[in-house]
Amino acid sequence: MPKYKFSIYYALNFGIISAIAPILIFQGATGKGWDILWIYTGTGSMITAFLFAWYFIERPKKFNHLRLILIAILVGIFSHWLSWYEIMVVDYIQWKFSGPHLAGTPSNPINGLYGAALMAILSLIFMGWTAIPFSIGSIYLSKLMYVKPDN
Repeated sequence: MPKYKFSIYYALNFGIISAIAPILIFQGATGKGWDILWIYTGTGSMITAFLFAWYFIERPKKFNHLRLILIAILVGIFSHWLSWYEIMVVDYIQWKFSGPHLAGTPSNPINGLYGAALMAILSLIFMGWTAIPFSIGSIYLSKLMYVKPDN
């Protein structure tokens, strides 16, 4: 039986939901980057959900309701930061290899830490807050799917 079964279920559940959301929300959006936003939101959510669930729930084997809800809220918030940080790092890497573009010089990865925080706050204020109830639903769905290993 896999060691990280609950964490993987939660990461996949929340990552898939987070990847579908921008496709539905920004269907008619035009411009650079909107067509691949789902990749950043999906991977950012998967990574955040896996790390938080493994480190704070699965590793200490504490599956109580308060911990599940608290971690789901934190994942809903920090997944926005990681998604924006991924966008900024990829933009910086593309700029490094392709040269200057019309938008100017993007933030380097160190400054991107703060820039991603600002963008995460803005996205959470407008539509991102919806990630929190979906994160809570995903964590409980994952708990239902999880079969504890025999110890």
